[in-house]
Amino acid sequence: MFEGLRQAILHDEHIKPELRVMWPIPTKEDPWGILAPLRGSVWGDQIPIIPGSVWTYALYGHTHPLRQKLGSPPMVRARRLPIVDRECSDLKCALRTELCLPGSGKLPNCYQSPWRDMHQLTYAMATAWDEGRYVVVVSGLEFVI
Repeated sequence: MFEGLRQAILHDEHIKPELRVMWPIPTKEDPWGILAPLRGSVWGDQIPIIPGSVWTYALYGHTHPLRQKLGSPPMVRARRLPIVDRECSDLKCALRTELCLPGSGKLPNCYQSPWRDMHQLTYAMATAWDEGRYVVVVSGLEFVI
């Protein structure tokens, strides 16, 4: 796992399947945390912003409001990226095939996004999406139930 990102599996006894999520640890200044460089980019545009109150309910097992805010499934979000922004940039890689794209479900560990200066962030997102994990940003205050 990439430092600055958290992962969880959220369960709701009334709704199946479970929700797999990844989100940045917010900083005092920015809820995007480590993902801030992706804000406003084609990658960042695929990250839903979740209100803190909705997030709190989901953490306590009531995922219905969160599911309504998530929108498209992770693999669909990955496939929305233009090919030029998601194809593997390592032309010499022996594993580089047409499946070496986020959203293929078979992304190899050697995947390198064309966003070289943000490779680690885009790799973390790509692998999360291929695992069926939503990548979200939580904005606003959470509360304790």
